[in-house]
Amino acid sequence: MRKTDKKDHIGFELRLIQNLIEARIKAEREEDGLCVTQIQHWIIRYLDKNRGRDIFQKDLEGEFHASKATISSTLQVMERNGLLVRTAVGWDARLKKICLTEKALEFSRRSRENMLRMEALLRKGMSPEESAELMRLLRQVRYNLEQSRNPGQSESPSQDPGSERSESLVRSGSLDRSGNLQQQEIQEGEQ
Repeated sequence: MRKTDKKDHIGFELRLIQNLIEARIKAEREEDGLCVTQIQHWIIRYLDKNRGRDIFQKDLEGEFHASKATISSTLQVMERNGLLVRTAVGWDARLKKICLTEKALEFSRRSRENMLRMEALLRKGMSPEESAELMRLLRQVRYNLEQSRNPGQSESPSQDPGSERSESLVRSGSLDRSGNLQQQEIQEGEQ
C-alpha cells in the first residue's frame, strides 16, 4: 500500500476547512459584539425559524438531543443575557413558552447574513457545476460515514445499493442506482 501524505487525506482536509470556518464565525460574532455558544446560536436560529409556533424546553431537548439539565442551564443564561423570555401559557401554568427578544432576532438576522456570505466565500472560484459536484461528493462522504457507524461490522444487505432501504432512497431521489447521493438543492438562507 502506498504511503500518503496526511495532506492527501479527506478527513485531514475537512478538519482544516472546519477549523477555518469556525475561526471566521467566531471573529464575526466578536465583531457583532455578541458572543454566544454554539448551542445558544442553534437555539436562536431554531426559535427564529419557528416563530409562529409555541416552543417549550422539551421541544429543544428533542431537537438538539440534549439533556433537560443542559437545555435548562442554557436557557437560564440566555434569559439573563436578554436573548429570550419564558412566559407561562394559559392552559398549563407549568409550561413556559420560549420567545426571542429583539436582541436575539437581530443576532439571528446578522447570523443569516454571515452564513450567506460564508457560503458565497466557500463557493468562490467554482462554477455552478463544480459546486454541485463538490456537494455531491461531500454528501457521499457523509453517507459513507453514516453507513459505517458500527466499526468492525461488515456491510449488511440493508446497506447494499440494491437493498430495500436503498431502493426507497433511489425512489425518493436521494440515491442513484450505484449508491451515490444525489445533489439536493441548498435552501438559501435556511428559511
